[in-house]
Amino acid sequence: MPADKKKGRTKKAGKGGVIPPPAHRFSALNQPKAQAKSAGLKAWHDRRRLLDLLAEEFAEEIELADGKKIAGTKALVLRLKKTLLSPNTDKLTLDQAKLAFKFFDTVSKAGAGYTQEEAPAEESKARGGKVDFTEFCLNACYPKPYPKQIEMKDFALKPGANMILGSRGYGKTDYISICGVAYAIYLDPLFTCLLVTKEKSRGADICLEVANVLEANGVLLARKSSKQVRVEGLIGKDANLTALPVRSKGFRGKHPKFILCDDIITPDDDSKAERVRVEKVVDELFKLTPNITLLGQPVHSKDVYAKFRRQKGVNKLEVPYGSIPELDVNLEAQRAAGVSERSIQASYFLKIEDMDRIPFAKVKFAEFFPQGTCAGFIDPSHEGKDYTAFAMCAANFEQLVFAGFAWQKAWDDCLEEIAEVMKAFNCVKFAFETNGVGKHPVMVLRQMGANVDGWKSGGNKHARIMNAAMYRDNIRLSQYLPQGLDRPAFKEAQKAFNDMVVEYEYKAEHDDAPDALANLMMYIGKITDEHKGYI
Repeated sequence: MPADKKKGRTKKAGKGGVIPPPAHRFSALNQPKAQAKSAGLKAWHDRRRLLDLLAEEFAEEIELADGKKIAGTKALVLRLKKTLLSPNTDKLTLDQAKLAFKFFDTVSKAGAGYTQEEAPAEESKARGGKVDFTEFCLNACYPKPYPKQIEMKDFALKPGANMILGSRGYGKTDYISICGVAYAIYLDPLFTCLLVTKEKSRGADICLEVANVLEANGVLLARKSSKQVRVEGLIGKDANLTALPVRSKGFRGKHPKFILCDDIITPDDDSKAERVRVEKVVDELFKLTPNITLLGQPVHSKDVYAKFRRQKGVNKLEVPYGSIPELDVNLEAQRAAGVSERSIQASYFLKIEDMDRIPFAKVKFAEFFPQGTCAGFIDPSHEGKDYTAFAMCAANFEQLVFAGFAWQKAWDDCLEEIAEVMKAFNCVKFAFETNGVGKHPVMVLRQMGANVDGWKSGGNKHARIMNAAMYRDNIRLSQYLPQGLDRPAFKEAQKAFNDMVVEYEYKAEHDDAPDALANLMMYIGKITDEHKGYI
């Protein structure tokens, strides 16, 4: 007997007024082609089949004795009970829990006076009717993100060079690398991201979890693996998400819209070789796209995070311990368990305690240089194997502001650059260190009209630099470049000088810049040391 003739029931209607015939649904005897049986496609068909079943039960009408027709919900309740509680009536599976959350969320919105598609219209209008980030995370069974975590996500995925340093346990990976990247793909299926991690296995885990989060929010995937995630319809060789380890040789040829570096330096390996390797990788990544975010915690005073901290043009956000009190751990318990204070300071307060070993590590930077005249000091390189360092200094109230440049070539090969710098900063008098080169350079400079003194330094170089470091609270390293010097060659020379000062430690490979700074402080009378005076 036809279904619409049974017990006075009307014909059932599904989406669009018609129930899809069984032949159009998957069953034990009706399976899709092998190439269509991806996890994402199967999940999509499962959801569509469930929605069709629910629509069928909601649309069913029952005619009462008085002729009034009502929608029957008993069958719906029985089907929900079977769907959510089968086969175990005491425990939900993960898929059943996701379905239950979504169903009751829909019911609660309907009770508030609007349908799921309509709520909330004002917030979803700008996203083309898509859910907000909080609901996106909840759909994937992630805890509701705290406002600070949403701020971190928004900051990390904005254009430009960015760096986020966050306390341990604040969900940087969960809500930026996983949910944040997935949400960016969800909003824009053409969004492409390169994820760089220290270990290959970590990148694989994040990549697969991003795929799971997308599927939980109804996104169809054409490819899901431990290396790539690609949504249906994306055109081009770059996937929506590609995961590579920092030691990979496959960066060249990638052209992502965004790059996310997640914990590329960790405490288990912060050797100089590893730090240099990571810095070279980051330099190469900037050749692929200008939109790069570094995510993690500081490990070493000379790691890539420390360099980004003082680099101009980098957007920085620090989220130390105490920023999200609900997620803070008991640090006293960690101290009682023997965790070192250095590790706690780095992991939770984002501080590296290297004041004694690296004396200029906490020197502050200035975006200006005082107007007027200034004095300078040149620490020359004889054959170009070392650096020729030129330091200039001017007072700003109690502060000593230093502008410096370092060129890895002999002093007589950079006379033009020195002359240009002296003119731009109005350096009217300077000293030239004659150790190893003799009086000849001073004579040449004086013949050129320079107001220069010969200077032969003596004593212990490291002791001299440490004496200068005693004034570190009043020292400022200028990052200012006057008009005419804001060119790549001078920017690189200025960065080389500042990095050499900040990273100086005993027996450093290059110490020309901090030595020039210390000698200049002696030359202007701020510190004293044994030397053989002027020439």
